[in-house]
Amino acid sequence: MTQRNSFNFQLNGLAGLVFLLFFLFGLYLLIQGIYTILYYAAPVLIIGALIFDYQTVLNFGKWLLTSLRDNPILGIGAVLLTFFAFPFVSAFLFAKSLFKKKIRDISREQDIAANGQFIEYEEVEDVEIETLELPPLKKKTPAPKKTDTSEYDQLFED
Repeated sequence: MTQRNSFNFQLNGLAGLVFLLFFLFGLYLLIQGIYTILYYAAPVLIIGALIFDYQTVLNFGKWLLTSLRDNPILGIGAVLLTFFAFPFVSAFLFAKSLFKKKIRDISREQDIAANGQFIEYEEVEDVEIETLELPPLKKKTPAPKKTDTSEYDQLFED
């Protein structure tokens, strides 16, 4: 019988659990680093969101108040999540207002391309133009009617 040598890497349950803990710890450090960066950038992001499209921030506040009124449990949860995840919420509001501004600019460009750009009018002064004086028009006297009529001409008479 031939014997086969092969490399076999087996993980038992304990080693898998250790790798899972290392992965979760690394994920925790990554999220904590992002949270710290966004925490210091949050005021700038909120001001930027207000500059780009203030309606986005107002609509988010209206949504929070509506969810508090309609479903108090969901509303309280949304307010708490907004409070504790404020850096992420501010980044979300900044990104949303930036995208809405881009969409508004692109739609304005499309509208200008389709309908043309509005041009302010310019008032033009009337310039007096010299007209030529023509002699009075001589009217021609009408030609006398023919008395000689044929059958064809009689078809058109009353």
